[in-house]
Amino acid sequence: AAVLAVIASTARAADYSVVVSTDPVFLSTAASMSCNDKVYAFISLPKPSTGTHLLEGRWYKPDGKQQEYTRVPLELKAPGEGRLQLWLKIERASDAVDVLFTPSDDDEFDGVWTLVVFYDGKKVATRKFSLHCA
Repeated sequence: AAVLAVIASTARAADYSVVVSTDPVFLSTAASMSCNDKVYAFISLPKPSTGTHLLEGRWYKPDGKQQEYTRVPLELKAPGEGRLQLWLKIERASDAVDVLFTPSDDDEFDGVWTLVVFYDGKKVATRKFSLHCA
């Protein structure tokens, strides 16, 4: 089941839009996300872009400490490309080999997270979302 839990955003409607979901194609939503879900951030550009760009995401835990940093170099060829994506996955040591980080205590990850999005080195949006790990 896809899940959406957006609490607040500082992106202006005329600028960059960020939606956080556990659905990789963003077809459905729900009230909260689990630490077992992969969390996707869909970033809509204010206008279609072409050329070389850099998309970055800084993922902050509920305690305010940065947990992950995502850096995605982009080569946008079609002028209609205006929706970009970042993702975060919490996996335990007993899960798949592709471990990005392993929670030592679910309480550390349970609560309101913050994603700060940068485009070409400029901070363009902040999105808060909720994870439930218990």
